[in-house]
Amino acid sequence: MAIKKYGKFGNQDQSLYRGQTLLAKTNPTSGTFDFYSGMTNPQLVSGTTSVLFEAIPQNFKDLKIVFRNIGHTTANTTGYRIRVNINQDSTTQRYYTRAGVQVSGGNTSGANWNADNTDGIYWGYIYNPSQTSWCGNGDMTIPAYSSSQPTNFRGGYGMWWHMNQSSYPQPYGFQYYNNAAAALPVTSLLFRIEGSQGFHSFSEISLYGIE
Repeated sequence: MAIKKYGKFGNQDQSLYRGQTLLAKTNPTSGTFDFYSGMTNPQLVSGTTSVLFEAIPQNFKDLKIVFRNIGHTTANTTGYRIRVNINQDSTTQRYYTRAGVQVSGGNTSGANWNADNTDGIYWGYIYNPSQTSWCGNGDMTIPAYSSSQPTNFRGGYGMWWHMNQSSYPQPYGFQYYNNAAAALPVTSLLFRIEGSQGFHSFSEISLYGIE
């Protein structure tokens, strides 16, 4: 017998999701929403420079972001990093990102994969697939996103894979810290590409709640 998960406007068959519930995902059409969570699906078309997930439900334990076929539209072979802001906080000196394995490759030296005391989480490199033939894929998990933290920091982890970045997937981790804002529950996530590059039309970002 299928287990049903009842939401704001519909339900999901949990036997298909195994504890992960889709809350929202990017969509080329403006104004669509997820029937379970009631969240608006952010619009993403060719050249979109920012993707905002807001009013994230607070009834899950952890939050997972899945990146599928991510690329940019600039006509070059340069790699640019995805920048993520929690609760739209882009204050400098509040974010710290680390890549677990550092090797040289393409135009991305190991030192560039780490970002200290910055204005956002810098997560992996993406390229224009028409220039390099590859897209980026990965994920990010934010534990206890709906709970206030006991101290002024919040962390997360995940991975990134792009053939132009390295010959094998890269583990990543981040800290959001240095202010009381970092201890607050996560209610929104803003995704951009450094240098104000636009997302490629077939890029997709999905948000899942984990029980």
